[in-house]
Amino acid sequence: MKILAILALIVLAFTGTALAQEKSCSFNLVGTWKVQVSKTDARLYTFDADGNLKVLAVSGTTEPQEIATATYSVDDPEAPEVVTLKATGKNRIFGRAKAAMKVVQYDDVSLTCSIPGIGTTRWTKVDPNRYFIVLTARTEEFYDHTGSAF
Repeated sequence: MKILAILALIVLAFTGTALAQEKSCSFNLVGTWKVQVSKTDARLYTFDADGNLKVLAVSGTTEPQEIATATYSVDDPEAPEVVTLKATGKNRIFGRAKAAMKVVQYDDVSLTCSIPGIGTTRWTKVDPNRYFIVLTARTEEFYDHTGSAF
């Protein structure tokens, strides 16, 4: 009887794990995405919630320079297939006034798109949060001249 109960728990655990793996993340384009152009050059694409896009060129350690602006729309936020871009003013996006990117694959931190005339490109999400660890210590706190540390 105990073996049957253990076997049932194992089956439930594997079933729950398999179901959890099938759940996909929702598509969220809002944020800053990086495309590495060469070893020292990259492009940053900043998508805001209002449908606006800024393209910044990054070279080495210099400050990013804005090179284009555009508006964007996603065909279906739940299951995206195409992201349409329309440059504002005299700007160009991927060398055109209007462009469309076919969404090939995505997850929480990366996006793979197929862009006509350019090919398949992998974008990585830039994490806006920075995490720091601060270590502190004191001396002369205890009888043996040591102290607390955190």
